[in-house]
Amino acid sequence: EARLALQAGDERRLPARDAGPVKSWVRDAIDGRRSAGELFIPVAVAVLVLGFVRIGWVQVALLWVWLVMIVGVVLDSLWIIWRLRRELPQHFPEASARKGAISYGVLRSLQLRRLRLPPPKVKANGQPVVPKAKRA
Repeated sequence: EARLALQAGDERRLPARDAGPVKSWVRDAIDGRRSAGELFIPVAVAVLVLGFVRIGWVQVALLWVWLVMIVGVVLDSLWIIWRLRRELPQHFPEASARKGAISYGVLRSLQLRRLRLPPPKVKANGQPVVPKAKRA
């Protein structure tokens, strides 16, 4: 039942990890933008597969792509931390309500957008997601 609520994004029956207005706000803040963490897994798979190619310039290019990806993820995560630390107290003044929200946001930004649970309510450009019509 909890898994179905998580997949459907039902706010009333979410697990404690995802429940509450603070986590909902963090989800919308993270889902409303693109992040380098979303690209990490696809780039890692591409680097792994192309790593078997034994051509010198391909190996050098993969090394640089991997380095740029790691630096991009670290910088993006630091940006998210800075932004959440600055904006959360403005929206939720009580410190106890914000507990774990920053790490929740960073970890959510590292997930592939299609695999995020609960599913995003906003698109990467900040527009609301239009729910899909249920098939009969």
